[in-house]
Amino acid sequence: MWNRLAVSMANYALARSNLTIEQRNSLTMHIMDGIGALPFNDIIYVSDEGLVINNRSLSVDEMRQLRESAGAALNNQALTLIRQQATYEAITLGVHKVQSEKELLFARAAIWFGSVVEAKLKILAQRSELGTPQD
Repeated sequence: MWNRLAVSMANYALARSNLTIEQRNSLTMHIMDGIGALPFNDIIYVSDEGLVINNRSLSVDEMRQLRESAGAALNNQALTLIRQQATYEAITLGVHKVQSEKELLFARAAIWFGSVVEAKLKILAQRSELGTPQD
């Protein structure tokens, strides 16, 4: 009930006031953060305490399991081939077959997504940029 009231008040303030774009963005971000609608922090990142997932440090056992599964995903030949094929198809779409700006943006997003997946898998597997284990 309170969430609906807050959303209604925010909609009213956004629609009927003379707020600047920055103020509108700030209000929207504050509301979305307050009701937990969107994650405004990285889900996976490395801090001084170690690897943090969803703002929670992992136990040693959880870290071990995550490291093993991420390493297995990086070493999985089928997934590697699929990632390479998807990147190839995105480049082909974005360079050779592009017919609209939307297709170009989609191709770039697909390439970006593939690079993020690989980078995050390396973080979870605790591998350096060279792809070697950090043992």
